[in-house]
Amino acid sequence: MSTTLEIAKQHLQTGHLTEAETLYQHLLQQHPQHPESLHFLGVIAARRGNHEQAIDYMKQSLLLQPHSAGFHNNLGNVLRTVGRLEEAMQSYHTALRLTSQGEEVALAYNNLGICVSQQDDLETAITYFRHALQLQPADAGTYNNLGVALKQQGCLTEAVDSFQQALQYSPNFIDALENLGSAWEALDKMEEAGRCYQQVIETQPDNVAAHCHYYTVLLRTGQFAQGWREYLWRYRPSSPQVTILPTTLQGQRVLLNREQGLGDEIFFLRFALLLKARGAWLAYRGGKKIASILQRQPWLDHWLEESQEANFPVDHSLLIGDLPVALEMDSIEKVPPPLPLSVLPKTVEKLHRQLVSLGPPPYIGVTWRAGTAPEKSVKSDSIHHSLYKEVTPEVLAEILRPLPATVLILQRHPTREDLARFSQTLGRHVHDLSALNETLEEMLALLFLLHDYIGVSNTNMHLRAGLGKTARVLVPHPPEWRWMVEGKESPWFRGFTVYRQTVQKEWGEALRALRRDLEAKFLKKVGWHDNGKGNPLKGGTAGLEALAGRGKLSTLCADSQV
Repeated sequence: MSTTLEIAKQHLQTGHLTEAETLYQHLLQQHPQHPESLHFLGVIAARRGNHEQAIDYMKQSLLLQPHSAGFHNNLGNVLRTVGRLEEAMQSYHTALRLTSQGEEVALAYNNLGICVSQQDDLETAITYFRHALQLQPADAGTYNNLGVALKQQGCLTEAVDSFQQALQYSPNFIDALENLGSAWEALDKMEEAGRCYQQVIETQPDNVAAHCHYYTVLLRTGQFAQGWREYLWRYRPSSPQVTILPTTLQGQRVLLNREQGLGDEIFFLRFALLLKARGAWLAYRGGKKIASILQRQPWLDHWLEESQEANFPVDHSLLIGDLPVALEMDSIEKVPPPLPLSVLPKTVEKLHRQLVSLGPPPYIGVTWRAGTAPEKSVKSDSIHHSLYKEVTPEVLAEILRPLPATVLILQRHPTREDLARFSQTLGRHVHDLSALNETLEEMLALLFLLHDYIGVSNTNMHLRAGLGKTARVLVPHPPEWRWMVEGKESPWFRGFTVYRQTVQKEWGEALRALRRDLEAKFLKKVGWHDNGKGNPLKGGTAGLEALAGRGKLSTLCADSQV
């Protein structure tokens, strides 16, 4: 039996799960109450993702061998994986009571640290990780976990030290390398961050996450030639390549294909005009939401819905996000302006009537959140690479409070609590126009009529840019790559004023600058309030249709510039 058990363990350690399972099942047939066979069948089930079966096997083994600290630790790991954190912590605490062996105690403390960090109790997590390191001071995994918790707590320098300690004991520890890159980014050390991601790529050339982290650093710092090549990895599993387009495309048909979110779609379509300038015939396969806006674009020769196949010959078919590489966009001087957008005159008239009914000008739009909040992970801290952006609604309301303006909420899916807090802080009624986000033509018309727009980066910022308007953008740290690592504006959004969060995650100076700019513009303005009859169209809508066709509607909205 001992020989069979040793062979089974070897199979399990080398990843031969089927062979190990067969031997453990054979042992159970001979010895139905064999605790190790039951437990390691649970381990095998967990590795296959059969977590409930794993828990059942492990609990059976603990009925037979309740004093095994290792069994309790492993059960805790599976419980943690399925989100049963309280039960997992009970298992780890039991393991601590049952053993004085340094390795097992350290393992239990490390696992407890992971659990409480998932409950956002970072202080306790850090304490547990440090207890584990006192017992096993050369454990790279625990140093990595400690570094992630420290970074999430905002202790960036200590986090860097912890990741570097992990790499001292395990030089090719990929998670620690990526996390060290993340910490350097958070400290605005982009060169150091880039070296970390390069090292990961050298070790694992097909590591998609590392390539994506690396392009973020490169694009954020204006290293476009290499940055766009790395950007090709966003959807590809290995060695992506894109053909460089010829400088003359006369007589050639190019099919462009939508990708990513709506904001990215609008952002990358600016490159379509460069294709048109080279003489290309252009077709675009896109989503229904933006169809009507793009179908009146003068550069577009043919429109297809996403589900449609092209029933015409195509010389080049590209994802729009690949256009910077295909067009060899390699410097800030080659940054093209936003795709020009036009509004429907009747929709503008409709929205103007609605605004007048809500209150007098000026009209200011506000958005405080965009993207999807990421899940936190102890293994790898990728929060900084998400596109999630948020500021507190009350902060914006407090800044807008003294302004003689009608404030409009453009936030997508605001909560009732958000709206109540915003209105209470603003000290007056606020108008929720968030539903217009579902109808792009109406949102475009509203953005055209606004006298100012304030918020985090979102689809409406891209629409506003396309209208030739500007906005005020609150940029969290580290910044999304299109807002660059520094500067009061981005080359991608000329005229937009950027208000940046500091490395310490503080908004104080940025918000003070925003307040000064808004007060300078609106508190010194005269003539906004004319008995509620202020008209952003200045003289009615005569000639609106003609101006829409020439793309000059942006000249009709008063005081739209920052």
